[in-house]
Amino acid sequence: MEPLCYGQLSVWRYLERNPRDSWAQANLTRLHRLADGVTLRDLDTAFTTLWGRYETLRTTYDDGSGGIPLQIVHDAPESVLEVLELEDGGAEEARRLVDESAARPFTFTDDFGWRHLVMVRSGRPVFLGLVAGHVVVDAWAMRHLESELRWLFRHPEAVRPTEGAIVEGPRDMAREQRSPAWKRRRAMARDHWDRVLTGELDGLVPGSAAGPLAAPADRFRAVLRLGAASGLVTALARRYRVFPQGVLLALLALGVARLDQADRHIVWVMSSNRYEPPWNGLVTSMNQRVPMSVRMDPAEPLSAFVRRVQESAVQACWNGSYDVDEMSRLALRLLGSDPDSGCLLNYAATGWPARAADDPAAIPRARVELGPSDRPAPAKLYLVVSGADTISVQAHADPAVFPEQTVRALLIGLEESLRAAFTDPRIDLASLPSWSGSQ
Repeated sequence: MEPLCYGQLSVWRYLERNPRDSWAQANLTRLHRLADGVTLRDLDTAFTTLWGRYETLRTTYDDGSGGIPLQIVHDAPESVLEVLELEDGGAEEARRLVDESAARPFTFTDDFGWRHLVMVRSGRPVFLGLVAGHVVVDAWAMRHLESELRWLFRHPEAVRPTEGAIVEGPRDMAREQRSPAWKRRRAMARDHWDRVLTGELDGLVPGSAAGPLAAPADRFRAVLRLGAASGLVTALARRYRVFPQGVLLALLALGVARLDQADRHIVWVMSSNRYEPPWNGLVTSMNQRVPMSVRMDPAEPLSAFVRRVQESAVQACWNGSYDVDEMSRLALRLLGSDPDSGCLLNYAATGWPARAADDPAAIPRARVELGPSDRPAPAKLYLVVSGADTISVQAHADPAVFPEQTVRALLIGLEESLRAAFTDPRIDLASLPSWSGSQ
């Protein structure tokens, strides 16, 4: 038995904060229509190869003594496929079966945290459903496994060459993270949290400590689909010589800070922790939330503010791999409670529009769509940036803290600020709708 790596431990602590019957909220799911000719034998061979290759798929977890969870790696089971007979054979039925499986929480102590659903019609595989617990994989690892599966379906008897260093698994990372080799990185993470928590307390939700978060049924989702206005992000990124995500992070942070008119605010960002070999290709859960401090000066030009926010975000993400238990103890010493993620931004876009916008007046205004949330609740306000050619911003919110009207104004202010910034290259923060609230 070995300790968990830092990413696994963060997810484990998140789950512990919530009732066990709500753990399924964090499950990841995928549904694929299988190509003609893929057989049960092909699927069995492919998954047997994956389970032998990646130890995280055959790992269970133990609460351990003293509240320190441990991981236990097992031999691969003889069969990992769950074969289900379809009644009508359609995609709607297949999606329902995957959703029903995903609604059942994993225990992680008595199961491997993975389900592979092969849906057949008249004995022929038609759909493949994947359900994974977040302790086992994050979104990057899930995409990587899907890529491996596609390759193995085309070459069922082959062994795929491994590029770069071979990493055995999360146990190796867990050992290194606690070794003398990581002493400097552990110290840098502590220093980062110390600076943020002691100097920038305005971003904490007043009077709240980390605890159970609202369930999806109690939360709502607001979606801003930028459409053609996505090109404004590209245009501003080129003008300011920053990454497009830096533009969005700065404007979203500005809008959140306006809610309490704080001149200093804590915004939490999700760090993938996949920045350097050999661990950048590790199949496990590595994402961790990390706080960053944002200082607001209404007279500051937006161009300077965006560059400064991007630099702060980069520094935060470079300190994004840390021992969550150690940082909780630090927060208890400094604040008297665990810090609450009032606002968390997760950048999940896979690309950005290559073509920059050149005439905002010709771009239709985006609409905010409201509906029930379908995401786990790692924060009171969880912002997810997704898309590629066009960008969407999803806001999953606890209405007791962030009412629908407030979140809607935040998203509309983002688009209006993009338009205002494109039109006025020298605009300052006070003149932006995200700060002034003049949507």
